[in-house]
Amino acid sequence: MPLARINVYIISIWLLALVAGIADVAYASSHITTPSICPATLTQGTEGVSYSYTFRGNGGSTWSIIAGIPPPGLTLNGTSGILSGTPSTSGTYSFTVQLLASGGTSDTCACTLTIVGTTCSFVSGISSGAISFSSIDPSLSGTVYGTVTQQISFTCTISPIAYSITVNPSSGWTLQSGSNTMPFTPGITGNGTYTGTPVNLLIASGSGASSILQTNFNNAPAGLYGNGSAITISVNFSGLASPITATLPINSVSGTVISICTVSQSPGTLTFNIDPSISGTTSATISPDMQIKCTRNSPVTISASSSYGGASPKMQCTSSGSCGTSQIPYTFKIMNSSSWPVSTTGAGFGGAGIAMQISGSVSSSDYANAPIGTYGDTETVTISY
Repeated sequence: MPLARINVYIISIWLLALVAGIADVAYASSHITTPSICPATLTQGTEGVSYSYTFRGNGGSTWSIIAGIPPPGLTLNGTSGILSGTPSTSGTYSFTVQLLASGGTSDTCACTLTIVGTTCSFVSGISSGAISFSSIDPSLSGTVYGTVTQQISFTCTISPIAYSITVNPSSGWTLQSGSNTMPFTPGITGNGTYTGTPVNLLIASGSGASSILQTNFNNAPAGLYGNGSAITISVNFSGLASPITATLPINSVSGTVISICTVSQSPGTLTFNIDPSISGTTSATISPDMQIKCTRNSPVTISASSSYGGASPKMQCTSSGSCGTSQIPYTFKIMNSSSWPVSTTGAGFGGAGIAMQISGSVSSSDYANAPIGTYGDTETVTISY
């Protein structure tokens, strides 16, 4: 009986010792695993932007960097194996990460991590913009929109990133031609978020583009207009640890107001009621009067020509009967002048037109012996500007 008990005791001790030995060996082994083989190229980071990368391993309990230097601003958590922080300096950094087991064994991984600089720059190096209103017809109604002849675009090395736009001066934009000024509004993109596609800062055309209101161009004198000083656009990228501000000018905004005239009110008929028994002069005034509108301050010349008498107009019989081809001389006046051409200047398109004040007269010495009938003529009025 005592001998049997001793044998059982020895076997129990052996089994316990074996189990304990196996556990100790497993705990002392460590192995680092990463998404790629070592040396690992870690996920790229961006200067000024939060970064995190998790190393994974088996059997170990303590993480550390044993060689090299990680990007400034990043630290390795000794317990979780997470490399994190906000990198402050761009560049490529090489360092070695170690996973250490309590039994003294370890494993390492040589790593390379690139931090790209956070930059926002103008596409193709273009750093100034240009807007053209081309030919501005002051007789038009509505709003005149400009087109972008030199676009300004920015691009960034990070997305998404919020940006805000400020413009200096913030108002009071004018185009100038000599002493004449014409207000306009530049079409500039508003605040937004950059998402990887270059952003155009000038609205190209149509609604929202640079514009001149009808009330600001319809009375503008003719000439080439330009902005007197550059408009400065500042773009602030605020989603960074250190915000970046990019500044650029619109150096050229231009437009040409053209000289033009339009007939704002067509004329009626100049009618003479002639009684050959009455001596003296028979006069008539056209109603409604002809009116024209022309570009403000532009020189305008007006001439007239009769179908039958040229500059010395005549009415010719237009009815069948006894008058045949008889003619009656008459005078034709515009702006109270019977000599041509008549000179005036445009008053713009914002108010009433220029009244032509068309009138005429017939002398009794020219109609006293005229055969009865209907007489007529067509006066062609030519307006040059």
